[in-house]
Amino acid sequence: MNTFLGYFVWGLILAAPLWWLAWRLRLARFVPNWARPASARPLELPPQLGALVIRGKRRTDVVMRRPSAVPPAPASAANLAEPRS
Repeated sequence: MNTFLGYFVWGLILAAPLWWLAWRLRLARFVPNWARPASARPLELPPQLGALVIRGKRRTDVVMRRPSAVPPAPASAANLAEPRS
């Protein structure tokens, strides 16, 4: 157990400065995308969303409304479907 704790402590002592140095020199840019964690990979959207999102910003010229925000149909239009519960 003492051997494990000794290696563990020395691993932490050596890992912290090496991590800081790699972070400071931005060495992660040389790591290929497939080797990065999923949270660090660029997000690929399906083609249906290409018209709505450009570089992470919503387009203001495309108006999307929620179903609850759609105005109700006029009283003269007969609604044949039963309401959902």
